[in-house]
Amino acid sequence: MISKLFLAIFLATVALVIDASGSARAQSPAGNITVVTIIDVLSNANVPQNVENSNTLLNKLAADAQQAPGIVSFKILRDAGRANHFIILAVWKDMKSFEDYSGAETTRAFRQTFQPKLGGPFDERIYIDLK
Repeated sequence: MISKLFLAIFLATVALVIDASGSARAQSPAGNITVVTIIDVLSNANVPQNVENSNTLLNKLAADAQQAPGIVSFKILRDAGRANHFIILAVWKDMKSFEDYSGAETTRAFRQTFQPKLGGPFDERIYIDLK
C-alpha cells in the first residue's frame, strides 16, 4: 500500500516537470540569482603583465554588465594576498536575465579573449535567495 502511494506521488511529481512535448525542463527559481565566478589567471611570472591586462578586461566586463537588462549588482573582487585571483559577484533579477547575459555577444567575446590568460577554468556557481 505504501509503495503504491509512493509510486503515485513520484509519478505525479514527474508529470509536473515534463512539459507537453514530453521533454524534461528545469524549473526556474523565482527571485534574484547570485552568480559567483572564481577566476585564477596566470601570474606575471608566467606571462608578463597578465594580471594587469586581466584586471583591465575584468573592469571592462563590469562596465558592460552594468548596462545589461536585469542586472542588480556586478562587482569584481581581487584576492588581497594573491593578485592573480579574482571573484565576480553578480546579482541578477531572475534566471532569464542571467541566461540572456551569458549568451550575449559581449559576454562570449570576453570569455574568448580572456581564455588564454586563465590558470584554470572559470568556476561559476549559481545561487538562489532563500526566502
